[in-house]
Amino acid sequence: MQDKRLHIDEKFTDQAWSKMSNMLDREMPVQVERRRRFAWWWLAALAGFLILAGAGFCFWQKRLSLHCSVTASGWGG
Repeated sequence: MQDKRLHIDEKFTDQAWSKMSNMLDREMPVQVERRRRFAWWWLAALAGFLILAGAGFCFWQKRLSLHCSVTASGWGG
């Protein structure tokens, strides 16, 4: 019975894949989008902070104006 195993030269295969990898890197470079994703996180955090700060400021202004109107009308202590 014949041996049906296929003989694959590891040195040739490694060299061929290395050449193919270089060719792909040259023809179809991959751009890293890490910086863009990082910028979106900072932008989202800033927007969240501004929303919370605005809501807190409005709430504080309402409490302050309510307190001033109550003390001016004689209800306050």
